[in-house]
Amino acid sequence: MRNLVRFGVMSLIWGLIWAAIKFGLDAGAPPFLLAGLRYLLTAAFLLIVVRDLRSAFAEGRSGRIIVSALLSIRSSD
Repeated sequence: MRNLVRFGVMSLIWGLIWAAIKFGLDAGAPPFLLAGLRYLLTAAFLLIVVRDLRSAFAEGRSGRIIVSALLSIRSSD
C-alpha cells in the first residue's frame, strides 16, 4: 500500500509539472524561464531534504560530492 501511495504522489507531481509548463507557455512565458524555475524549485526542495540527511554530507565528503555532481551535470550536456 505504501508503494502505491508513493506512486500516486509521484504521478501527481509529474502531471502537475506538465500542466504548469503548458499553462506558462500559453501565458507567454519563455520556455527557458520555465525550465529555470523548475530547476530552482527542485534545488530548493532537495536542499531541504538533504539538510535532514546530514549523513550523506559527512565531514570531508561534501566537497567531493558537490564537485562530482557538477561534473556529471556538465558531462551530460
